[in-house]
Amino acid sequence: MRLCQRGNARAGGALPARSRPGPVSGRARGSSGGSFGTGLPGIREWARYRFTWTGPISGFEPGELQDRSTLRQRLGYAPDKRVCVVTAGGTAVGRGLIERCLEAVPALEARVPGLRMVVAAGPRIDTAGLRAPDHVDVHGYLPNLHLHLAAADVAVVAGGGTTALELMMAGRPFVWVPLRRHAIQRQHVAHRIQRRGGPSPTEYGQLSAEALASAVATQLSTEVRYHPIQDGGLDHAADRLAELL
Repeated sequence: MRLCQRGNARAGGALPARSRPGPVSGRARGSSGGSFGTGLPGIREWARYRFTWTGPISGFEPGELQDRSTLRQRLGYAPDKRVCVVTAGGTAVGRGLIERCLEAVPALEARVPGLRMVVAAGPRIDTAGLRAPDHVDVHGYLPNLHLHLAAADVAVVAGGGTTALELMMAGRPFVWVPLRRHAIQRQHVAHRIQRRGGPSPTEYGQLSAEALASAVATQLSTEVRYHPIQDGGLDHAADRLAELL
């Protein structure tokens, strides 16, 4: 969720005249360095000037992540299954990643005994057109996706910042595949994942079935050591919005 105030940067690098700053989720140090371009302001400098940072905003309710076994039972995941959730965002651009994951099911099952794959295709992809093995769960809309991610043993996702945040808050390993030439995913999301101790990105062009299976198996066998992420940004955002109204 992003709550922000629009502003126009002037040519020549000057910052715009400042009005009351609007709240935005995350923290200032989460914005990447660098500049908007030649003669334009630095990204972090511009962001600090224009926004008040609330801290991360997630969909988790207090206490939801304390008992993962109960959460898995509530969602129907057996203790002996290694659940892999695949999601590629809310647009059709993620279809290629989902199809690549479905093609990789035999290789994944050879590497990960007891694998159960759950695919959340999103609203823009026709699930009837996906060639999925019968034992793979394919959903268009999957309610409470953030809870399925928290209950999973591993996830394969696109470069969405919120999805990565929720996975790291839940302490779940994941493989993430950013879009090529996507500035936000390649620069800003990558910076935030790296700063919080998350995994390096995996390139779609190098993602054969075997490579994907290897990446998933590696994440499953690697102990996650994410830096702590404090929730509570929603309350801070509400307080700031109340001040602006």
